[in-house]
Amino acid sequence: MAIDDIKPARGFGQTDYPSSEVGADGKPSRQFADVQRASAAASSASNSQVPGFRKADLDDPAKADLAVRSCSADLVDSQTRDLPLSVADKKSLIDFVSQDPLLRQKVETYLRKALP
Repeated sequence: MAIDDIKPARGFGQTDYPSSEVGADGKPSRQFADVQRASAAASSASNSQVPGFRKADLDDPAKADLAVRSCSADLVDSQTRDLPLSVADKKSLIDFVSQDPLLRQKVETYLRKALP
């Protein structure tokens, strides 16, 4: 049996590999200033997701819990907008995200970076 007799497995891996060819002029279609403006707009939008909180509020456990819960609620709402979840299911998911130690740590780390 030669190596040429081995048939490739079907349904596994990528069959269409991206082309390594560069466009006609080899330049991207966007300017750096456009990308920078879009990034600034996205970061200002992320700062407004937890209105009324500041980074110093995260040192107070009660305010930190409220900020994490608010951010978790925004996260759950944005990710489950198109799903048929009841209000009780969303509340349960928000409780889980805001109380799970690993997820809570991730949300707090995000808030420490995002809040002014």
